[in-house]
Amino acid sequence: MIGPPNICYTPNILHSGESLVNGAVLFTRDTVDIACAQDMFDKAFNTIGRTKMIGRLNHVAIAVPDLEAACAQYRGALGATVGEPQDEPDHGVTVVFIELPNTKIEFLYPLGDDSPIKGFLEKNPSGGIHHICYEVEDILAAREKLQSEGARVLGTGEPKIGAHGKPVLFLHPKDFNGCLIELEQV
Repeated sequence: MIGPPNICYTPNILHSGESLVNGAVLFTRDTVDIACAQDMFDKAFNTIGRTKMIGRLNHVAIAVPDLEAACAQYRGALGATVGEPQDEPDHGVTVVFIELPNTKIEFLYPLGDDSPIKGFLEKNPSGGIHHICYEVEDILAAREKLQSEGARVLGTGEPKIGAHGKPVLFLHPKDFNGCLIELEQV
């Protein structure tokens, strides 16, 4: 495969003077050094300054008015693997994760009178989807990029440790088509 001028790409064949870049072998003519070749590669594929924002869907969170009943329903009717309840006092919730082959469901139940889930359930007594969580490689870089684009980070703007023991942030739903977004660093 031929790329920008003076650069060719071939898979998995290394020769003298080549460099591995993004899973492709990058080799140059004698007049182009590796740094110049990397710069040309980046410009050609528009990767300079670009921050990868989201990766995998980590989970879909559902606020539930009855945690035991929701767990029993998913375990019985759907045959799902349902985890144990886990209190998250910093977030005001008790969570239960349901493992799926390609992602997770997170049940959210209020923990304490100041729980944000309590207010959600008052407006939605039957429960419902609360948020979607996407994985990011670097949560601070993602936060900076999103804020520079006008997105609002909820709370103090500083990551908290989430239910998986990893840093998380929440993004204002009005900035994302009415959907509360959680970012989790992986």
